[in-house]
Amino acid sequence: MTEASDNIDLQAIQARLGRPLRVLHIGNIANNAYNNARIQRQHGIEADVLSYDYYHVMSTPEWEDAQFEGEIDPDVPNWWETSLRGWRRPDWFVQGPASGCLQYLRAKHFGYRRLQKLLWLSLEARCLGYVRYMAAAKGNAPHPMPLRLGVALKAAEGFGVANGPELRVSDAATAAVGKMFLAGAFAEPGEALGPSTGLSPPPQPSSGIGGAIVRKASLFCKGVYRTLLDAFVIRGVRNPAKETWLSALWLRRRLANDGVSRADVLAEIDRNPTGMVQLRSLASDVAVRFEQLVRQGRNKASRALSKVFYRACAREARKLSVYNSMIDVMERDASFVRVLGAAKEDIARLPAEERKKFIEYYSVFGAQFLDIFDLYDIIQTYATDGCLCVVNGHERFISYEHGTIRELPFGNDFYGIVTRLAYHASTYVFVTNTDVLPSAKRMKLDPSRVVCLPHAFDDRKLARFRIDNSALKPPDGPPVIFSPTRQHWKDRSGSWTKGNDILFRAAAQIAADGCDFRLHLVEWGKEVDDSKALIAELGIADKVVWLPTMKKRELWSQYCTAHAVADQFAMPPLSGVGFETMALGRRLLTFIDDDQFTHFFGSPPPCLSASSVEQCAAQLRRVVADPDDAEGIGAAAKSWMQEYHSAKRIVGIQAATYRRFLDANEAGKQG
Repeated sequence: MTEASDNIDLQAIQARLGRPLRVLHIGNIANNAYNNARIQRQHGIEADVLSYDYYHVMSTPEWEDAQFEGEIDPDVPNWWETSLRGWRRPDWFVQGPASGCLQYLRAKHFGYRRLQKLLWLSLEARCLGYVRYMAAAKGNAPHPMPLRLGVALKAAEGFGVANGPELRVSDAATAAVGKMFLAGAFAEPGEALGPSTGLSPPPQPSSGIGGAIVRKASLFCKGVYRTLLDAFVIRGVRNPAKETWLSALWLRRRLANDGVSRADVLAEIDRNPTGMVQLRSLASDVAVRFEQLVRQGRNKASRALSKVFYRACAREARKLSVYNSMIDVMERDASFVRVLGAAKEDIARLPAEERKKFIEYYSVFGAQFLDIFDLYDIIQTYATDGCLCVVNGHERFISYEHGTIRELPFGNDFYGIVTRLAYHASTYVFVTNTDVLPSAKRMKLDPSRVVCLPHAFDDRKLARFRIDNSALKPPDGPPVIFSPTRQHWKDRSGSWTKGNDILFRAAAQIAADGCDFRLHLVEWGKEVDDSKALIAELGIADKVVWLPTMKKRELWSQYCTAHAVADQFAMPPLSGVGFETMALGRRLLTFIDDDQFTHFFGSPPPCLSASSVEQCAAQLRRVVADPDDAEGIGAAAKSWMQEYHSAKRIVGIQAATYRRFLDANEAGKQG
């Protein structure tokens, strides 16, 4: 629900624009973008989320907000076989293949409502298609494709708008970039190195009736040509025993003129459709196919409505196609060369394969984002997605890190160069983890551009849950310490490690002292078996209860019925477990750095802090000795969350940054 914001920065921005602020969040690992957009929309910001080519369950709105029933594969969640109790995904969160997502956002921006609806359904079909593909790959029966989704996808493909325009960087630009580095990846050995010259945009398709006639005629001619090749040439090329003078002549000319091998020619033949396929594609015009579907309607009213919807979609599709055909790539191509030229020294240090991967990825995949940035007032990119702005010449954007700059910027690989380019080019950097501030300093990011921002979090949602479930309380008997944290402690490299063994060893110490308690653990993570073995070795298996993985609200219920919640003991930043625990007024046992939190928030949270076995054992004794929390640590934690980590404060910090961002933009235009 959107409400009028009392934030003075947002009011000033809206007064300047004469409309609500438009923000695009790109990337959605761990639902950070979704949660940010969700609370921003509650304050009147028109925030959209682009979550492309990523489908993990914890990066979907359903995981965050739906009360679903049924088991879910975390890597490939099948929401179509799950009851969501009427909950629907919001139309401002777009997920699926990047090219289709971008088309949807274009239609949404220009107000093509019918086309937007069609593209929304086609994206849903493509997401389900991915689920079906993964199910088949695992040998499972795929979920059937609903008729409405299949029809929507076919209609979008027929209109030519299922995917966006071809915006890849021109061959001249990629060759110029390749020549800046080691000859060989993009240029033949021995070619002279030098700056790019004569860059020009690729030819754009003509619009209007004349352009349509030209395209149709071209397709027809290609179909006829390929049909003749199939009939008289290709068989002889494939099988020397069936070679004719015509097939021999054709192959000889191809090898001589194009400088390719016979295998290359055969591979090209296999990649392209046969002539009859091209001719059939020409004959099966979208209007004819759709009219056939319309005639299958149940009654005249439905057929009439279908025709109206189809014709309206067709008009909007033509408008979108005209817009797509007019996107100018010339300046972007030149900018692509300039940007990579400026980073030449850094890129040249990469191993050849990493360098090639970087240039190929952003010259093809990254290039399709070119125009989308100009449709919004603010582009906020997550993790490494800021590099999409960099390579497309979009100079002003904001990066949001969620542990991204902890290690990635210092690697001599694809992700290292991508992270360095993105964060050094960012107008502002939202830092959401207390422990990465030293990394920001090590990267030499301008301190005036680094903004400390709490993780995206909607405290009101937790407050409503607690009110609705006020009867939840810890059971009588031995105090319960609940730890939902992933089992990952033997491998201490990287940010995945949780230090679960510290909790187990501390529990063994207080058990040896005669303390009675129960340790409730969630059976997930790659080292569950190692955890069980260590627990047995420590002799506390009788005090441990293993629980299955849970949905959001099931976790919240467990927080409320535990005497304390234990998170991780390896790294000082708070996680979502910590925020949710404190927002519900429960005691949190975890590792925090008071100095970092004081610098980041202004005050450290009232937690049971521990980073060693001895410290953890001491905090566990406090819980066992005070099961009802007479100290009031849980209540103090809830108050701290309301003051320092509320949705209102999170939106306020972003709004103030957005206002400075737009002020600088305006000053730059006037200058």
